Amino acid sequence: MTHEHNGLAIYFVLIYGFLFGWHLLNGMDLAYRSSMIGETEYLNIDIIGQTGRITLNRPKALHALTTAMCHQIRQTLETWWHDDAIKQVIICAAEGRAFCAGGDIREALHMITHPEPDMPDYFEAEYSMDMVIAGYPKPVISLANGLTMGGGAGLLFNASHPVITDQIDFTMPETGIGLFPDVAASLFLRRATGSIGLYIGLTGTRIGYGDMIGAGLMDSYIHHDDLDDVMAAICAMTDADHLDDILASFARYDAEPALLMPHLEWIN
Repeated sequence: MTHEHNGLAIYFVLIYGFLFGWHLLNGMDLAYRSSMIGETEYLNIDIIGQTGRITLNRPKALHALTTAMCHQIRQTLETWWHDDAIKQVIICAAEGRAFCAGGDIREALHMITHPEPDMPDYFEAEYSMDMVIAGYPKPVISLANGLTMGGGAGLLFNASHPVITDQIDFTMPETGIGLFPDVAASLFLRRATGSIGLYIGLTGTRIGYGDMIGAGLMDSYIHHDDLDDVMAAICAMTDADHLDDILASFARYDAEPALLMPHLEWIN
């Protein structure tokens, strides 16, 4: 392919991406799209004070995201978008050993191998959800405790205020199933020191809070025992300007890289 063809292809990709993103984030289109979305049993949605809270509640599947879950998360965010009573949003998970194990692979595979005309597209549902989170006009605080894989990383890193605990178990395992690190991984993995992000994306290596902070993917962490207190403090806020101060009061910085960072020279 010539340089001219490459340039033309990139041009059309950028134009399509802009139009698709504008369609998703255009406030005038929110009511129309929300009316098409159903409910799911795997989410708990509530409002505490001025805080909207979305809790993943599918523990037997490590809170893996179904198409319906992605649709309802987006619908809920769109409903709160212009609600002046909601000042910030928390995304978290019910108790268990995971925040979110990513997308429901079985469901996605079934949609690919058994397509139906009226069947919603899994990846469109997930990616549009992530775009709404990334472009949200209010603070979105994602509290990740435990296993955080693939689509779970999309919920975490696309939020304006991503928060991890000392029990985080992070990985982007897409290459293991013949996919690529998606959900904006090409953006957030790029923040990592040296070639750490590339290494994680290629190998699917699982890392903890020490390497996430050491590599620059996160600035700090909170202790898992403080998770409920952090959530309560956010929900008790009456001024969103105090959010950063609340998170800073629980933040810890004493993490020691455990796996990858000691081998940075070799990875580079």
